[in-house]
Amino acid sequence: MIKSHLHHFLLPQQLRNGKGRIIYICRNPKDIAISYYRFKDYAKILDKDFATFDSFIDCFVKGIELYRCPWQRHVLEYWEHRHDSNILFLQYEDVVEVSYTHYLIKKDMPAAIRSIARFLGRELTDDDVSKISDYCYVDSMRNNPMVNWDCWKGVKDLNLNADLAFINKGKPGGWRDILTKEQSEKLDLMLQEVKKFGLEFKHSS
Repeated sequence: MIKSHLHHFLLPQQLRNGKGRIIYICRNPKDIAISYYRFKDYAKILDKDFATFDSFIDCFVKGIELYRCPWQRHVLEYWEHRHDSNILFLQYEDVVEVSYTHYLIKKDMPAAIRSIARFLGRELTDDDVSKISDYCYVDSMRNNPMVNWDCWKGVKDLNLNADLAFINKGKPGGWRDILTKEQSEKLDLMLQEVKKFGLEFKHSS
């Protein structure tokens, strides 16, 4: 398994031609911008020219930020190939929603897990699904050293005073509590661009 932020056109040709499987997860850019800024702050890799959150938003919208340049192109490349037999196109907002105690797979976590398993050609027992569900709660991942970046402590200089560290709240639409009206409107331009191709995001307004 390889985790990657590569554009579709940069993937190995064999993979693009159907050898292997791709699970692509996209997310509302309003929440992405916040999460990405916090990650870069935590990892101490913020570009000095875009160190403030407001300047970072401008950078993100213009598509000159590392890995997401531009976000619209990235997501639309995979959207165009969403019907390919080896691609499973998922939206974060369809996968996660908030409850009082956990962040749950929307409507039916076991059904979502089994859907991914079918795509991968795997058979899961009820016990398997239950264990995966437990692992996938945001609270569980935040405390899991295999995914919470604890392994980098002592190896890489991290900003341990950063807001929410590596794993944030994971709440769809959390941008409403953070973005200014002006920042939100700038990101609306990105949403409008992908909407022209039939791709819409929940929790966008």
